[in-house]
Amino acid sequence: MTRPKGIAPRSRAGHARRADRSRAIILEGAAGLLAERGPSSFTIDAVVERTGVAKTTIYRHWPSRSQLLVAAIGQLGGSTAIPDTGSLRGDLTTYFRERMRSLGADHMDQRLQTLPGILEAAMRDPGMMEVGTEVVKAALSSLEPMLRRARAREELRPDRNIEGMAHILLGASFIHRALGYPVDKAYIDQMVGTFLDGVTLGRKQSGAARAANRKQ
Repeated sequence: MTRPKGIAPRSRAGHARRADRSRAIILEGAAGLLAERGPSSFTIDAVVERTGVAKTTIYRHWPSRSQLLVAAIGQLGGSTAIPDTGSLRGDLTTYFRERMRSLGADHMDQRLQTLPGILEAAMRDPGMMEVGTEVVKAALSSLEPMLRRARAREELRPDRNIEGMAHILLGASFIHRALGYPVDKAYIDQMVGTFLDGVTLGRKQSGAARAANRKQ
């Protein structure tokens, strides 16, 4: 029997909607579980019990506990979009201020509000090591596009490495928070200003920098 035209596309659309719904249910349940119990008690079986979603469906969306845990941490912390304000100063200030607001959320487990907290948990729980690595990689992958855009606008010195600059920015906020100091607006402005003093181009350098950038 020949399948009537149009059935397959509708079936695919329905499958996509069901997949989106199950993904949202899993993520909401996983985030709630993480907030209540912390990372040490976060298991796939616990997520199954909480959401009623089959384990096979969970693994279809997130192939490992670590990947789901990273997604749940992101859900608790809120998503931080990569800003594009037209200047590196504006991008970095906006980005870190948005992260500051997310990290201050009352519902987020205090142990997971900072990279130091996540990495400390990773040191105590080998199962968290991959999670800590992925969270750091995600933060770096947010910073690097802003730095590349700034280089394309010829804001940055051509002899400064993009990856290294991202490490400096993340490390500064990381250490400040790890020492127990607030990453507030005043600190963010100071950190961004100090960073830009070392990597941006002065007016006298701009002509030489344009030539150097063209060679790269």
